[in-house]
Amino acid sequence: MFDSPTLSVSELAERWKKTPRQILDYAQALGVPLYFMFDGLAFDVSDEWLRFNGDFFESRELETLREGIASNESWILRSVRGQNGKFEQPLDSEGIRELRTRIDADKEECKRICERLAKREIDRKKMTYRGLMRPAPLTLLEIQRDGTAPSPHKAFHPQMPVKVMMLPGRGFDGSAPILDGRLLALEWFTARALTIDSLCAVTAEVKAIEAYLKAHQAAPVESDSKTDSPAPVADSASTAHEMPMKKAALITALEYEWPSIEADLSEAARNGLKNAAHAGTHGDWDKAKARAWAVSKGKIKQAAPALHPAIWPGTVTRNRN
Repeated sequence: MFDSPTLSVSELAERWKKTPRQILDYAQALGVPLYFMFDGLAFDVSDEWLRFNGDFFESRELETLREGIASNESWILRSVRGQNGKFEQPLDSEGIRELRTRIDADKEECKRICERLAKREIDRKKMTYRGLMRPAPLTLLEIQRDGTAPSPHKAFHPQMPVKVMMLPGRGFDGSAPILDGRLLALEWFTARALTIDSLCAVTAEVKAIEAYLKAHQAAPVESDSKTDSPAPVADSASTAHEMPMKKAALITALEYEWPSIEADLSEAARNGLKNAAHAGTHGDWDKAKARAWAVSKGKIKQAAPALHPAIWPGTVTRNRN
């Protein structure tokens, strides 16, 4: 038996004993990454040359040059035939030679522009992408609010980390959370609206969330005396014993409270971390022992707060862009 690589929102809702609407709420609160299937061209938003209409100025220059070439060649022909209009100056032999030199230079420039535009079309076709894309917050908001969203023209790269940042000067309290990651500009082959049924979660990430929540559900919870703390979304998930973790998974699980974890793991053989927390199998690490080492070395200044799905770090903690 094998797991499907993705889970629909309905399947995830059933797995977590929630409603599809609640899953979308969790996604809006950055609790679980959701994705949609895309078929088209995808470009970095900063790539203005390859994106739609990126050739506007070159195409306009090419058109202007061609019109000028046609006009000048016609002028030469009229001058040779003696058919210049009443208000048109006829060209002598020297004037024809000078104009012909200008025409030849313009034709060379047209050739260079055409070659560049042809290469652009080849490069654009290389950006064809068929697969999952991570919707931007506005897309999720529109689906949550209206039940549907137009085919999005921007989305986050599905395999690159997205960092949650606080942007000063926005929001009621003077700051607001935003997602900072590799944003892509999308050009659909066949545009289609998105609904909640168009969204899915990646099974591996769902399991990572469940493992993270399971590892932290035993932590003490600071609760308000008047209200109960919200139950973690994965309370009903697998209760299997936590297995050793690969390096990338360990970084994903702990760097929200251990900022230097990646550098410390790179020096693990020299700083004692390997002896303290290596699980014995190549590439495997004991998360609890690794965290204990970090606490003993002052890498983690205080105990982690009780987890709420909205602050699950998961795969959205690192930004190398």
